[in-house]
Amino acid sequence: MAFQMTGMCNARRLMWASDFPHSDSTWPWSQNVLKEHTVHLSQEEKDWPPHDNVSELLRGTAAERTGWQEHVDNGF
Repeated sequence: MAFQMTGMCNARRLMWASDFPHSDSTWPWSQNVLKEHTVHLSQEEKDWPPHDNVSELLRGTAAERTGWQEHVDNGF
């Protein structure tokens, strides 16, 4: 649903996750579901939720608060 509303929110703040191992999750078809839900987006917009936005978050204050800044600085 969120991918259909990217024009109404800041898509740079969307993140995607799989609810594995719950029986009602999309796994093992998670990658296919993600492709279906993002077919209308540009490649850049497709890259944001599953990894780019999370990476940006971990490089910011969250990384500093959790002690991950050292890992981020070392190329994690």
